[in-house]
Formats: sequence, structure tokens, C-alpha cells
Amino acid sequence: MHAELTTPHGLTLMVTGHPCSDEYIPGKHSYFVVLNGIPQQDDLLTGFHEKLSEGATIHDPLAQGPWGNKFAMLTDKFNAVWFVNVKGA
Repeated sequence: MHAELTTPHGLTLMVTGHPCSDEYIPGKHSYFVVLNGIPQQDDLLTGFHEKLSEGATIHDPLAQGPWGNKFAMLTDKFNAVWFVNVKGA
């Protein structure tokens, strides 16, 4: 990760740039963002996911994963890849 921030709501936001092992195509998946929270923040994270989903390409809808977390993956209208994760939801 290139940056890790804690939001005023207590969510963890992690950001990284394009992986060096992949071909760089300007404007396509230029950075990745992970938004993490805990079960008590499920409604907040779901709201963020809904807003990020507007005009986005959904790769994995927000749903319960077999590993125990609620998870989603999308590429927003600015070509940023977002992972939304609710730990132990």
C-alpha cells in the first residue's frame, strides 16, 4: 500500500498505484482503493458502495463472501478499482 488513512467514521482507506508487473495503460486501472470497516459500519459502507456504483463496472456485487466478510469489487467511472470490505459481517 502506498497510503493508509483512517476516516473520521473509523473506516480504513488504503490506496496503491498501478502494479509494476502489469502493462500500464493510462486511464485504465491506474490505482486501487480498499475501503475496510467492521460489522457496525455495514450501513455506512453499503451507502458508500451504492454511491461508488453509479456509472461503475461491477466486478463482484456487495455480498457475503465464503471467508466471512462482506465484499465488493468495482471500477468506478474514473477507472479506479475499489474493494469494499466489511470484516466479519
